[in-house]
Amino acid sequence: MNKYLIVSMLVGLTIFISCINHKAKSNGEWKIFNRENSDYTDNTAFTISFDNNYTAWIGSQHSGVFNFDGTNWTNFNMDNSNLPHNYAYKSFIGQDNTLWLGTFGGGLVNINKQTWRIYNKQNSDLNANYIYDITTDKNTIMWIGTWENGLYKFNGLEWQNFNFKNSKLPGKKVTALAIDQFNNVWIGTSDGLAVLKDSMWILSDYLNFKPSSRAIYSIAVSENNIIWIGLKFGGLAKFDGVNWTYYTTDNSDIPSNLVYGIAIENEDKIWIATNGGGLGKLENKNWTIFNESNSALPHNYLFTVVLIISG
Repeated sequence: MNKYLIVSMLVGLTIFISCINHKAKSNGEWKIFNRENSDYTDNTAFTISFDNNYTAWIGSQHSGVFNFDGTNWTNFNMDNSNLPHNYAYKSFIGQDNTLWLGTFGGGLVNINKQTWRIYNKQNSDLNANYIYDITTDKNTIMWIGTWENGLYKFNGLEWQNFNFKNSKLPGKKVTALAIDQFNNVWIGTSDGLAVLKDSMWILSDYLNFKPSSRAIYSIAVSENNIIWIGLKFGGLAKFDGVNWTYYTTDNSDIPSNLVYGIAIENEDKIWIATNGGGLGKLENKNWTIFNESNSALPHNYLFTVVLIISG
């Protein structure tokens, strides 16, 4: 069984995606893809998702989305496909193994083989063209976080919008989404945390969520329903259902207080992608840091971390 940790780069001129094969060596093997050594021709990688065939879908800032099957690269952009915008900010694989793309300027895209569906302000009740996050709950309901108009719920036919005017959503920008083991929707915004339990809103004060920074970048849920939250300037937060634990540069060896991405390997091993501090691994309360100084990681500005198990 192979374990691959995939990291995307927020900025950088040559290096964008790094892979660690943890089976190969105790310290892992790194493989770098960039425009000099591959057909990945953009200089940013914001999002990575893997479909059921272990094909990677990588969203870029300037060149649309890239498909990588382990050997060959295929690029879909505004010039050669129906992609409405080349800034592919978020990728997500649905339960039917179709690709969903959230663009920053062109709305939401669903790609099912040769069929493309576009949802945006111009043609649907999705009154947003800037998509931050996408997920689906256990009832196959889609949840979409937007930059300009809060949260959307989509059942495949009808859209429902939750914003700070018509609901208790704490912030206009919905930056992170996750579904817990009880099918509750955890919602990270630019101004705090909310949980949508059926039709009931549970907010930060009730949850006793008191980080040093309210802006949220990422949310992940473990099999035991432990909630992990990556914060802008506030480090990493852990919620066990009763108590919160906060990891910042003031009280721990976390490499940065800007946590853009989270991947859960198991209950005792958490990976984080940080903006400026490289890659962090929290294992049994101990931090291990991978950065451009002590590893083959070519850049410390990371955006996404994804764990894939194959074989």
